Amino acid sequence: MKIALPYVLILVLALTGANTHAQCWRSVQTGANHCIVLKTDGTLWTWGNNSNGQIGNGGNSDILNPYQVGWADDWSKVGTGKSSNHNLAIKNNGTLWAWGDNFYGQLGFDAGVNYATPQQVGTDTDWHKVYCGMFFSIAIKTDSTLWGWGSNEFGQVDESNSSNFILVPTQISADSNWSELSCGDGHCLALNSAGEMYAWGFNLQGTVGNGNSGIGSNATLQHIATEYTWLSVAAGDSHSLAVRSDNTLWSWGTSTSGELGNGVLFSQNSLPAQVGTESDWAKVFSGEYCSFGIKTDGTLWAWGQNAYGELGIGNNENQFSPVQVGTESNWASVQSGRSHTIGLKNDNSAMTWGRNTYGTLGNGTYGGDGTGLNQYSNVPVALLCSPVGGIESLTENSLSVYPNPAHNSINFVMPNGRQAERVEIYNYLGKIVYTSKLYSNSLDIRGLAAGSYLVILSGNENSVQSWFVKE
Repeated sequence: MKIALPYVLILVLALTGANTHAQCWRSVQTGANHCIVLKTDGTLWTWGNNSNGQIGNGGNSDILNPYQVGWADDWSKVGTGKSSNHNLAIKNNGTLWAWGDNFYGQLGFDAGVNYATPQQVGTDTDWHKVYCGMFFSIAIKTDSTLWGWGSNEFGQVDESNSSNFILVPTQISADSNWSELSCGDGHCLALNSAGEMYAWGFNLQGTVGNGNSGIGSNATLQHIATEYTWLSVAAGDSHSLAVRSDNTLWSWGTSTSGELGNGVLFSQNSLPAQVGTESDWAKVFSGEYCSFGIKTDGTLWAWGQNAYGELGIGNNENQFSPVQVGTESNWASVQSGRSHTIGLKNDNSAMTWGRNTYGTLGNGTYGGDGTGLNQYSNVPVALLCSPVGGIESLTENSLSVYPNPAHNSINFVMPNGRQAERVEIYNYLGKIVYTSKLYSNSLDIRGLAAGSYLVILSGNENSVQSWFVKE
């Protein structure tokens, strides 16, 4: 029997008095308008825009809260890109998985066919790290070799192949010493184990950093700024960033919103140029048109485009030089998409900010109605371990649960004649403690401990929520 439901209903649990802003996040990534994260328990979670199946729940409707992808707890790495609608993930056994947009073969199989749930890519078990450009994918294997697939229009996947599409993972270079990488929309930056920096791909606006720019300047893989070694690299849409081994900050490419950080709105450098005089930078990260850096003291700094508060500095004004985000000094990483940002702290807590058009902030609200309500946040907001927000925004489609409080069982009443097929129950850390097909409008809860529960049922659309108490 199917139960009527307006959206995907996830019954999430939270113990009475528990702190749902727990420190449960291990790795965070952003696509163009969605997020993909790992929890410390090895589970995989996504939310936001789902037009290409990138959420991984089998549907195409946007998801407003963190949604667990399957039930596996053996995920080790995730990757997506600041302008991407596809995802890559690696399991503990070294296998590679992909889903979402596949128009250019960026999933590594069945080019032209999108997949709305994770699918294994080949049979290799030696994948180590994964990265996504707009329509292509790059990965490093455990032997430190570099591989790519998908769109090859600018030579960003296979410089020796003139084809515009590379449909299966293909080795990019013969070297076997690659350690870190960052993908922009059409170009890549990489570091090898010696700290040497290489770049390749789209170079119309000088993003490769080899001194060239303009039509016909797309570059094959080449050593950049050969006299230096580097600690961190980040590739944006049309700009690039790096931290040199002396902890100085450098940028190049084109700035349209201040993203080079050199104090001016519009500028172009086709060679790396130092940003400021400070020598305390540790890491850099990039959105499409904004930039972020973490200093050696753990503080977070931002500059560039800020129309939707994606810098997190409390206003919506573009910044042409680095500005500190808040006052905290425990930032571990930050990732920014088209106009939203997610940051991870050293204590495994996470924050989101910026545009919320597709529910990209993961707080249960939707900012795409054009009214301005919940349209963006220009300051970091805590990302809860259990998706407890957004109930008010869905009142007309709300779920009724009774009796409440309950002892042995609960009953569901769904509005509007919609359908649900599965029930899930989460503890306050967001870990599923019960999941099953939904056979009736009643559920036995005698196996649950006493406490407060935010109860999920699943169908093909979005999510609603309701609390109940088990006595």
